[in-house]
Amino acid sequence: MRRIQVFCGCLHTKNDLTGMGRNTNGKTVRFRDNVTGTARHRQPGNDDMRRRVPLAKSLISDVLAKADIRHLADYNTKLEYLVQERTRQLTRANARLQEKIEDHLRDKEALSESEKKYACLMDSTLTGFYVIQDKRIVYCNRRFAEIFGYLQNDILHIEVQQLFPADDGHRNDGTDKPWMEEERIVEGVARDGRRIWLHRSLSRIDCLREMMTLGNVIDVTAQKKAEIALKCLQCDKKLLSEKLLTAQESERKHIAAELHDSIGQSISAIKFSVENSLHECGASLPDSVNLALKNAVDKLRETIEEVRTISMDLRPPMLDDLGLLATISWFCREFKVRFPKLDMEVHTSVQEDEIPDSLKLVMFRILQETLNNIGKHAMAGKVSIELARNKDLLTLEINDDGRGFEAQDLPTGQGFGLGNMRERAKLSGGKLAIESEPGTGTLVRSDWPVGR
Repeated sequence: MRRIQVFCGCLHTKNDLTGMGRNTNGKTVRFRDNVTGTARHRQPGNDDMRRRVPLAKSLISDVLAKADIRHLADYNTKLEYLVQERTRQLTRANARLQEKIEDHLRDKEALSESEKKYACLMDSTLTGFYVIQDKRIVYCNRRFAEIFGYLQNDILHIEVQQLFPADDGHRNDGTDKPWMEEERIVEGVARDGRRIWLHRSLSRIDCLREMMTLGNVIDVTAQKKAEIALKCLQCDKKLLSEKLLTAQESERKHIAAELHDSIGQSISAIKFSVENSLHECGASLPDSVNLALKNAVDKLRETIEEVRTISMDLRPPMLDDLGLLATISWFCREFKVRFPKLDMEVHTSVQEDEIPDSLKLVMFRILQETLNNIGKHAMAGKVSIELARNKDLLTLEINDDGRGFEAQDLPTGQGFGLGNMRERAKLSGGKLAIESEPGTGTLVRSDWPVGR
């Protein structure tokens, strides 16, 4: 577009050039007259100026109008191109948006189906699940509500303390850090007031930036009641065993006293009578009669000794009179007499007053039963007995080098009495262990905790 400029107060145009002017590049040029074709200078007067100003304005308006039309045409062409390009972009964006909407609808449908399956799974399980927020139930499955006797909607927003009044496992409900509680048995209260027992585990979780407590419970009420009933039976069995052993010991003591005081004395009297008769009339009696009476005296003497041994085995009176240590020494001497080929070693590192009176009879009976089993079955050449105390533990060990046996195949009857030994140790607050292998001998160890 060519611009029209005024230079030195004169108007210059292409068709009427009267002097100096400037072209579009700003350079000064001399114009030629259209009529004469020659360059000339003329000083314009006022009339010329008044005549040419409207003409210049008209020319300027025409030129500007044509320039605006061309400019508008170019702009319109460019705008149409931009509109078409934008339309294509919007079409592509709309297609992508439609695909995303369809994908979203499919995902929504799949999520809804997954939620239905998850809800069905949660409601079908035998485990009750619940979620706690601000110490209230905000979610639970159907099984959890059934365990406590509620409808699923009725139990929501109930305070957890109402369901677990005696439990403090939810005390950390306000913490902002995840944690997990060890599984344990807790007591709950059903809607009708029944006491129920639950196997429960808790964990603190971060759910969408909100800390909640997730719990799961299994109803073990029937199992717990069975355990309580079993414990009651065990207590009754323990009490019955204690009474049985007490009655057994009382009867043993009574029989031992009867054997010693009645039968033993009577046999001794018969023996003295026969000996007296033999002494007074022996010279006048035939030799065969004398020999028979002497044999009778010997048998009576053996019978008296046997009665004494039985009486002592039933209940040695020295246990009450002299104590356990003296009784162990006596019994080992008597056992050595019965089994002369057996080498015995006895080591005691406790004092008599360090052994509780309630354990003396129990320890003697375990020693007595063990040595009797060794003499009858072990075929041992050496037996060692050790009674010691290590701080708060009193220990009795009996070890032999006999033929041994498989520990899992312990015999339970016909004279072994191992069950009786274990029962005595258990009822007295201790425990008895037996270690043995074929060809390596047997170790019987009994431990009792004692106070200082």
